[in-house]
Amino acid sequence: MIVAGLAATGVLAPSAKSSSNPVSAASHMPGAIGTLKPLPTATPTPAATLPPRFAAAGAMANPRASESATVLQDGRVLVAGGWIATDKATNTAEIYDPKIGAFAATGSMHSARVWQDATLLQDGRVLMTGGSDGHYRVASAEIYDPKTGHFTVTGSMAASRVEHTATLLADGRVLVMGGNNNAKALGAADVYDPKIGKFTKTGSMSDARQYTTAVLLNDGRVLVAGGVDTDLVALDSAEIFSSATGTFSKIGSMTTPRAYGTMTLLSNGSVLIAGGATGDTILDSAETFDPTTAVFAPTAPLNDAREFGAAVLLADGSVLIVGGDDGTVDLASAEIYTDDYGSVTPQTTTS
Repeated sequence: MIVAGLAATGVLAPSAKSSSNPVSAASHMPGAIGTLKPLPTATPTPAATLPPRFAAAGAMANPRASESATVLQDGRVLVAGGWIATDKATNTAEIYDPKIGAFAATGSMHSARVWQDATLLQDGRVLMTGGSDGHYRVASAEIYDPKTGHFTVTGSMAASRVEHTATLLADGRVLVMGGNNNAKALGAADVYDPKIGKFTKTGSMSDARQYTTAVLLNDGRVLVAGGVDTDLVALDSAEIFSSATGTFSKIGSMTTPRAYGTMTLLSNGSVLIAGGATGDTILDSAETFDPTTAVFAPTAPLNDAREFGAAVLLADGSVLIVGGDDGTVDLASAEIYTDDYGSVTPQTTTS
């Protein structure tokens, strides 16, 4: 036999030692059964250094605090109102263009407003509700048209309110909730219908709150969290509004009690909550909310601690955070947050 001949010549001699090693030469052939020696362990590849999550963006034409910021359908951002000097409210507005990283003036509002809220309507216009003219709370509302760059007056709320929040619902209406009226935090909520230009009452929140933040989730519900009560104590509580029932229900609490911060729906469906204050402490901390688990978790901090700033989601999935104050001065600084290290590159511009 050929095998015998090979054995006689000693070619297969190493197989004779297989009694001490169960792996034979045949076991290395396709389909053979046997125990192979483990392969050498690969040397771990060092983790890549991740870029910072926040980067500087262009500065506004005017330092301002307690302003509103709204991303328009073309990707630009409307920044309006706020304090431009101590005890001086402004009716001015400007547009941020992320393509060039710069701000430019646009038409002015009919009323100076601080602590107002601004909501992008489904037709591309922006609804401004309430706020203060620097002296008194107002119930008035107006609409900005990006096609003309002008503001026009629309219907007023049933009661004046400041430090409230307004959120676009899936059906095109706007939920206005909380805020302050006659030195008391409000739990009441109204719904604005742009088709008829009127506000009507809906269910009230579980906790009266002002300086709160809210956002429409992808499933059509509205998340509202934090703020302060009538005694200006920061809240960590959160609740959900259902437009189907017109009611609010409590959920879990934030990791940090905070008011005067920003809240933004990210492209992955989670929510970024950044900055704000707890008592006299201005926060640079940020956290995210996962609507599928109803869990709040900390995330990377801001470069600048800020309260009364504004934030919007940009077309590339990053978040522009602008203005506010650090407890001492109004801020002209702006920064970019990215929720995905691998696909979103922090934007940098020259101020």
